[in-house]
Amino acid sequence: MAGCRMDHSFADGGRSGIGPDLWNVAGKPIASAHVIGYPDALKGLDESWTKQAPTAFLLDPAGYAPGTTMPATNVTKLEATQVVEFLLSLN
Repeated sequence: MAGCRMDHSFADGGRSGIGPDLWNVAGKPIASAHVIGYPDALKGLDESWTKQAPTAFLLDPAGYAPGTTMPATNVTKLEATQVVEFLLSLN
């Protein structure tokens, strides 16, 4: 999570950094936060941040959304699942 905090906020009303604030992101359409500069790779996805989508994205950002600016996270499946469970709790 420390690496995530460099680019994202997890607080209600938190600031967006390089990436969007992730408070209450669960269930929302991908690339729907009020952030300028989403890459076309994310804007073109017609999906929501459910349990499966962020897990797949964390495990392989470029494979999930070719052209994304999200760098490789180098997390294990267990770590990705734990991050997603945390994100689902933020609301």
